[in-house]
Amino acid sequence: MQITLRAIATDDSEVSVLQKDYPSLADALRDIESQGFKMEDIASYSYSRKTLSAYVSRSNSGEPPMLSIPVIQNLDRKILALLRKEKNILSMFDWHSPEHYTCNTTHCRGGWAIVLAGEDGRLLEERYGPEIAAALLYDQAYPDLPIPNFFTSEKSALADMEERAGLDD
Repeated sequence: MQITLRAIATDDSEVSVLQKDYPSLADALRDIESQGFKMEDIASYSYSRKTLSAYVSRSNSGEPPMLSIPVIQNLDRKILALLRKEKNILSMFDWHSPEHYTCNTTHCRGGWAIVLAGEDGRLLEERYGPEIAAALLYDQAYPDLPIPNFFTSEKSALADMEERAGLDD
């Protein structure tokens, strides 16, 4: 994977561009954080090429090292099983429904991945935001496949999950 970062010092006096190849998104984020950077804004993520462009800045906050990323075997198969249960809904409109914290039954594809990851998923989402949290979970679950497009239609997301679930066998 190639990751392109724009590193901006906290005093804005220095701008540099880092470009390096990593075997996974998690390895890239670990390297960023080990160099004393923190994620400020995800500028873009190319799902087909596994390329991340992000703005980072020097961190003086002493943030802890990167959080644990669980490997969820058969992730898409598990999401599909949840969607087949009564009241569970796939809505690609938002990561989680506004009622998420009370009903916990409506999420987008990435949101369901975060829910399946339990407390680790919640902590990843809190630290990196839902897109990167979901991308990290998918990158761990399917290291040989591109990270799915979290901004597609329900129909396309379901078709892709069905295809990936067939690969789980």
